[in-house]
Amino acid sequence: MAKKQTPKKSSKEKKSIKQHVEHHLSKKISVPIIAVVVILLLIIIRLPYTATETYTEKVEEEYEEQVPDLDNPKDVEVCDDVPSEYEILNHEFYGKPEGVSDYVCVGSFKVKNHESTEGKWTFDYVFTVNGKQFQVDEKEKKIPGFSQVTYTFESDVCKEGDDITGEYILLSSPTTIECEYVTQYDEITVTNTRTVDVQKEREVIKYESLWERLLGLNKKEKV
Repeated sequence: MAKKQTPKKSSKEKKSIKQHVEHHLSKKISVPIIAVVVILLLIIIRLPYTATETYTEKVEEEYEEQVPDLDNPKDVEVCDDVPSEYEILNHEFYGKPEGVSDYVCVGSFKVKNHESTEGKWTFDYVFTVNGKQFQVDEKEKKIPGFSQVTYTFESDVCKEGDDITGEYILLSSPTTIECEYVTQYDEITVTNTRTVDVQKEREVIKYESLWERLLGLNKKEKV
């Protein structure tokens, strides 16, 4: 019996298949190449635009200030109230019997007025008896100019044999007017110059990629 023969593909048919495969492959390759080219163009192409930028500039400016007029000094009498000068003399403190069975603390001192005018001095006094303090009523006395007066304070908080100390406290004193001449200067206005930093704006040309232009990334700084 004769064998059935499989018909062979013609050369024309083979050529058609090859062309079909090549065309298919070329389409697959061309798509990513085009995408890469587009991306490169978006990045490489640079487009100009006008923008505003801030910069610092040093400038000279004038300013006015008040200064002493050193060319025209003046001697002016200035008077102030100051405490009158005085001196404490013969301060002493002790305990002594009082009457038949009593005992008292005594504190005394002299105040000398070194001024030519009369004045009033007020003192308080504190006894310290065996470590404990006792305050006595204050006393005020007039002291003539260049004179002295004795202040005496007593308290019945002491007993014989106690450890006694005393302290005087000045509460108020007269004042006198004390004057002296001092050199003073009137204030005058002068104009000086100084260098300061000033913030300014200017327009400049900048460049952005086509990609940035499409996305509007620099929109805020454009004029």
